[in-house]
Amino acid sequence: MAADGSMSNPYSDLADAASIRAYYHKEGYVVLRRLIPAELCDQARLTFEQEVKIYKKPLYRWSTHPELHVFDEHGHMMNALLNVHSLDDTHFPRIKAAVLSILAHKNLCEVIRTLTGEEAILVQTIYFESNRATPAHQDSYYVDSSVLGRMIGVWVAVEDIHPDAEQFYICPGSHKLDTPKNSGEFDVAFHHTQYKATVEEMIETYKLERHAPVMQKGDVIFWTAKTIHGSLAARDSSASRSSLTGHFIPASTSLVHMQKIQRKLDVRRVNEVLVHFPKDQTKFKYRLMYSAETHFPRLFSLLKRVAIKAFLK
Repeated sequence: MAADGSMSNPYSDLADAASIRAYYHKEGYVVLRRLIPAELCDQARLTFEQEVKIYKKPLYRWSTHPELHVFDEHGHMMNALLNVHSLDDTHFPRIKAAVLSILAHKNLCEVIRTLTGEEAILVQTIYFESNRATPAHQDSYYVDSSVLGRMIGVWVAVEDIHPDAEQFYICPGSHKLDTPKNSGEFDVAFHHTQYKATVEEMIETYKLERHAPVMQKGDVIFWTAKTIHGSLAARDSSASRSSLTGHFIPASTSLVHMQKIQRKLDVRRVNEVLVHFPKDQTKFKYRLMYSAETHFPRLFSLLKRVAIKAFLK
């Protein structure tokens, strides 16, 4: 579905690896239908309800330090959950397994291999249920492979996304445009607003389409780290948009944050897929870090921003 609500399906001819790869490199994204079995999607939503939504302590979020759940008036969790697969085994064994059963599923990973030309590493997972619009951005500004642009993002609908719910959109062809680097007047630590405003200006200047495909349970969007994307505000706040996001880097590359900060990986094989476990809460040192971030969030956030600023100069 386009942003104006019109229906389209330009993906019906993507029947083989060559056509999928060609479409992805031309447009900067591709959508594949019913890639993930419906029963795995149902299990992810069920375990999210049973293990995550009842949890009363802070958890790592998509864009912040650990915090408590924030619910809207309809009971949807607004603050997306970061790195579900790195949660502790005591409270979250089933949701961890459910998320990896999807993001490390052979169907999905075969497509990733087709697009990268090699084995890949799953480096990040996110669970969304919210109805909050996401600003237009490129993933590369925040996280990417050491060869910028080669990281692949995936967005999996784990329910039929209602047309009036928050809609994931992509800007076709935008991966070919140069956008500001994460430094100087555009650094994420103190000038994040300027970066987001510049991306919006680019969409207007180049008359980019905000293409929001109709997404049903098991459908998957794949996009490049340089492709501009975001999500549209919901027209019906009662409609959820339960979904999973994953990010993969080619195994021959390393993981970088803010386009410069190289990260050491903690990689294991899950379902024959390489998976990185950031801040793994099964490990004592990361539980200590979690405790510090939970008890001193403002101080930790400030120190983190100052360190990022110094590194990005």
